[in-house]
Amino acid sequence: MQPLYVLKNEGFINLVKTLDPYYTLPSDKYVKKLITKAYNNSKQELIKLFGNTIKFCSITTDLWTGRDRQGYIGVTCSFINKEFELQEIMLACQYIEYPHTSQNIARTIMNLIFEWGLEKKFICITTDNGSNIVAASRLLPNTFRIPCAAHTLNLVVNKGLIPVEILIARAKRLINFFMSPKQNEWLKAIQTCHLNGTEDFSENHKYLRTIQDVKMRWNSSYLAWERLLKLHHAINILIATMSTESESDTDTKKDLKRLKEIMLSGEKYATASFMYYVVATLQIKVIPKEVEVVDLTNDDDAFDDDIKFEDGKEEEVKRNLYHLLHHYWENPAKEGMISALLDPCVKSLNFVSSLKKEGIISLLRDEYQFVKESEEFATGTTLNSDDLDLLESNNSLLIDMFAESQSAENELNDYLSLQQLSPKTDPYKWWAGNQNRFPILSYLAKKYLSISATSTSSERLFSQAGNTMTAKRNIFPPKIYNEIDQI
Repeated sequence: MQPLYVLKNEGFINLVKTLDPYYTLPSDKYVKKLITKAYNNSKQELIKLFGNTIKFCSITTDLWTGRDRQGYIGVTCSFINKEFELQEIMLACQYIEYPHTSQNIARTIMNLIFEWGLEKKFICITTDNGSNIVAASRLLPNTFRIPCAAHTLNLVVNKGLIPVEILIARAKRLINFFMSPKQNEWLKAIQTCHLNGTEDFSENHKYLRTIQDVKMRWNSSYLAWERLLKLHHAINILIATMSTESESDTDTKKDLKRLKEIMLSGEKYATASFMYYVVATLQIKVIPKEVEVVDLTNDDDAFDDDIKFEDGKEEEVKRNLYHLLHHYWENPAKEGMISALLDPCVKSLNFVSSLKKEGIISLLRDEYQFVKESEEFATGTTLNSDDLDLLESNNSLLIDMFAESQSAENELNDYLSLQQLSPKTDPYKWWAGNQNRFPILSYLAKKYLSISATSTSSERLFSQAGNTMTAKRNIFPPKIYNEIDQI
């Protein structure tokens, strides 16, 4: 995309005149007015949509420093519509004044909530673990916070890999070595001349390159190490005299695959409800042969330069991962567990103790009873005899479904007695087809299954904003950037 001042560029003006001598270019001021008008129109349509569609919503948020060195806050809103489809909408990617204190962040978020008419619908916020944004979440009224599972799992992985940090550093040095054009040509030549027909080089057409390990990029380490494993034969030929650490490729691939699988992110499936199931599954996969007490508060991990990697390092990494997962998810948020209970794919809660499961069911039962006695459901709807005759004559199934929704006394018990569905089942589609059968529970499902497990949605706003705020286009007022990104 070009900056607006291209409209004043003599070369561009001449190009347009050559293409159409009768066309008059609009001014940059006029284009800015069009952007603002389009933004306001779309915003009003969204506010109307929110008013007619949303019962509950949750948001994700994150902070970012733009190319103009100013602070920006990104906020997304997720909700379930009448068709039980999970929707996500950007609320803002706007300037936030310095300093970025908890009070300032909370005030900005609440202003946005009121601006979009969501003050009675907003129930949950998902953020990373930054101290200022965590403190800001506590200042928001009538809401609860879900820590970003992706950030927490990333923290678990980084701490868990401390015992092999020297091995990781050596891998990074090897990757960086092949990042230079000269060494990359060597690697290309080896693959072309020595390994033709013996390796799969479908990626990058004819040969593979190393992938850089960037700490702040999700799955970067996994992808970088996986690529090294694919290239290990070529590298061994190239640097046959180099002393390398031996490792089991099969075991390493399996372990690295697990690291990638734990990075939750998605707008079309219920990440919050699935989160604790995934964490529990990971704990089982990395459970060490011997479980012992580990001091997680001590990060002193200095190694001697001449350290040797004994066979027990894999078990040490597993032990660290196991205890860290337990440390960060020992006391799961009750809202997240209710979300899991309302997900027909993990509703049995087999990953928690019987005592915890009964506690979660009790919480849902209390909320179920509260909603049932609320004005919206207490008044109910009844059918007269003519309506019943009409239903019966057209489709007996309809009257059965209505009868079930009318007598909701055992709605919760009926749901809990259902067999758990396959993890491949879409929980939103299931609830869409069972709203009449479970009217109150489906109401609560819209509340809890809209919660995001990660804040990556708001982080992706900054990638989008980065495409808007380029080196050539970094002097707009922050308001214009927000309007362009919203459109």
